[in-house]
Amino acid sequence: MRPWPPPAGMTVTVQELRPVLTAFGIRRAGVGHEPTLTSTVYRVRTEDRLLYLKRHPETAASRIVWATEIVERLRQHGIRAPRFLRSGADPYAQHRGHLFTLTEAVDGQPLTLLSLAASQPARQMGAFLAHVHRAVNTGVSPQTLPKTALLDDADYAVRLLDAQRHLERLPATPARAGLLRALAAVEGVARTRRRLDDTSPHHGLVHGDFWPGNLLARGAGLADVAVLEPESSCRAPLLTDLAQFADLAFRVRMDGGGLALDLVSATAFARAYAEDAALPGAALRALPAVLVAIREHSILWIAERHVEDGANPLDPLAENDQAILAFLAEAGDRWAEALGGAGP
Repeated sequence: MRPWPPPAGMTVTVQELRPVLTAFGIRRAGVGHEPTLTSTVYRVRTEDRLLYLKRHPETAASRIVWATEIVERLRQHGIRAPRFLRSGADPYAQHRGHLFTLTEAVDGQPLTLLSLAASQPARQMGAFLAHVHRAVNTGVSPQTLPKTALLDDADYAVRLLDAQRHLERLPATPARAGLLRALAAVEGVARTRRRLDDTSPHHGLVHGDFWPGNLLARGAGLADVAVLEPESSCRAPLLTDLAQFADLAFRVRMDGGGLALDLVSATAFARAYAEDAALPGAALRALPAVLVAIREHSILWIAERHVEDGANPLDPLAENDQAILAFLAEAGDRWAEALGGAGP
């Protein structure tokens, strides 16, 4: 799937990237587009290695610095992660109002290509995520961690109303009708977020975008997994990473066309995490509520993106999020009960 054109002022030609590569000490390289849904990424091939160049907003400097720290922590604990190259003292280069990072390529195939919906791989991934959390949280003071808008955005209700009003003012299209239906499912977001503060007290540094597309497996099985894209890392309930992975790794299409979760595999994954992380089993009961908050946040973000950029490939994802919310409304309490019996 090809990415939609970025907003005015965000388009960057390959020729314009030459000064960016020079800032990283790259003089000779072939550059090509790497299609993604939400950002512009370039594949950079030098004489001896493959690199990835990614564009970020100018406000992302502190998160990129955090990401480089996370990469080193992962590598110190034996977890593969692509290192950031430096432009002088910084792990990014500035060019025309944007920041650019250049990272090493790591080998492996995305976990999206592997079947994880079975007890053994699900449990392997739960134990692996516990290993990741230990690596990134060892010796970190929680007060120094960047926070997540998922729990700390006081303007969430205002943003929701603004998105609805802007969509209603735009010419009617099937995509906009779908987004408005999805936004209607977000009405309980403030209540959900308050409940998260009460039910998910175990906070720490999380990856923030922990899903099979950001994980690469090398060789047979899941014995050697690499972690990509740590730029979304922040302080949040540790269950945030569990919910994100459980949702996107264990979704199934129902006979009627809707989406559901394979709760057997998702529960095996969560229980393995709890056992390896010595997390009280009762703490897992909040996992459905965390997942609701993530999907509600996703719907609002997609709607805002549509208001700003127009129709784009993200639009259908809002209806998928709505389907998962509907499934959790029916099965969330049952899943929470099943999860509550897990752990040490």
